[in-house]
Amino acid sequence: MVADDLKQEIAVALTGLSAEQMDLSPAGRPEAWSIRHIAEHLRLCFELTTHAFHEQLERGRPTRAVATLRQAIARFTVLRLGRIPYGVKAHAFVEPTRPMEGECGEAVVARLARSVDVMQQIIAEGEQEFHNRSAVRHFVLGPLTAAQWWRFHQLHTRHHLAQIVAICKEAGV
Repeated sequence: MVADDLKQEIAVALTGLSAEQMDLSPAGRPEAWSIRHIAEHLRLCFELTTHAFHEQLERGRPTRAVATLRQAIARFTVLRLGRIPYGVKAHAFVEPTRPMEGECGEAVVARLARSVDVMQQIIAEGEQEFHNRSAVRHFVLGPLTAAQWWRFHQLHTRHHLAQIVAICKEAGV
């Protein structure tokens, strides 16, 4: 199951990191996100997806949005080719402005696992309600089915976990 895999991969990347290590960021790039910022960004993405599915379920129908050509190309690139572009600025809704200060890796893992569990529940409800139709619109990729949302979160999370691993390796952690 994708949710369990996500939680496991997050745990592998963050477990054992002290609160100080969570504040590590790429050397020579003070503007870059720290590990803590990356984790907060992931949490915000999970919670935004949960909120979007909740709103669509309250409407009682899947999204009526139709993908633009740009969204269709982005969706193909991300979901079919598995490529998350580097250097794309995060949407303001998922910009980590108040990261989980002072928390060690285990505490952050627990917080992210709770967010994934809640997201899993609401996406399952959306899948049951909307079947294989595009249920909820992603701001870059356009309307996505429940399965496509899981694929996005899997790829997106792995993209950021690779950044965390690189930061740790660079710092000798």
